[in-house]
Amino acid sequence: MWGSPSFDYWFERETGDSSDGCCQRGPRKSRRAFVADARKDPEWNDTPDIKLGMTFFLGYSLRWPDVEIIGTICILDGKDNPEAVRSKSLASESHPVVEGELCVIT
Repeated sequence: MWGSPSFDYWFERETGDSSDGCCQRGPRKSRRAFVADARKDPEWNDTPDIKLGMTFFLGYSLRWPDVEIIGTICILDGKDNPEAVRSKSLASESHPVVEGELCVIT
């Protein structure tokens, strides 16, 4: 999971960059983030994920009941992924279920 020391270490080692990738940046921008091609999007074309070949991003932020962001349900791909866009309802429907479970365990 992003934010964990092991993921942060891996991401920085693989990209040579310690700044935010899509999974970190997406949740802070909005509850849902969609980027068909990060290379062509001025708000996303500097993401280090591009160095890993990841240019497509669809993500929903996950928050604790106190609104602290703890992660993302996300789909990453190296190309525009129309199938993921068509099935985004799965991620969209999973999102409140996961957050509901977070309420139960807190």
